[in-house]
Amino acid sequence: MLDIVEYIKNNDLEKAKQCIEKDNSLVDARDEESRFTLLMICAKKGYFEMTKLLVENGANLNSRSKTGLTALMFACAEKQIEIAKYLIDCGADVNLRDRPMFSALLYGSLTKEHSIINYLIENGADVNAKNFKLVTSLMFAAGIGDLETVKILIENGADINLKNKDGENALDIAINKGQKETAEFLKKLYE
Repeated sequence: MLDIVEYIKNNDLEKAKQCIEKDNSLVDARDEESRFTLLMICAKKGYFEMTKLLVENGANLNSRSKTGLTALMFACAEKQIEIAKYLIDCGADVNLRDRPMFSALLYGSLTKEHSIINYLIENGADVNAKNFKLVTSLMFAAGIGDLETVKILIENGADINLKNKDGENALDIAINKGQKETAEFLKKLYE
């Protein structure tokens, strides 16, 4: 099993293919150290062809890491747009949460990758999902001054009135983080 992990990590498509042809159960193998699945490793590193090989051979799209991360969450966090879209198209659950209660959209909202954010929303991602601190994607986007994501989220039903554990809404966060343009936009929504 260790061989296939090394082939995946090194993006050696031919050797990985040979291993899977001999033993198809290897598609869901895990790295012994990180406990990440092969699909998670590919999503994180951006190995699209390797991702396709694993998925086409039955890899579990929704397998979790020790902390509950999925391959889709890795793809979103690492800005692997093509892989994120492919995983969604193949049926990855866009609303799964990891242990800190992050969803793929919460990870995506920290990246300023609008195509991922739009695609997640188009495919049913909950725009009001909250992490363990009750922070939403809108709050993250407001905090980093990503006005485009703020607009996308609001256009798709993000609630501007939700508050985190500290009692702050997206506007409060934008102001506290010095995101003037985003704060001005949000202020107008309260008038």
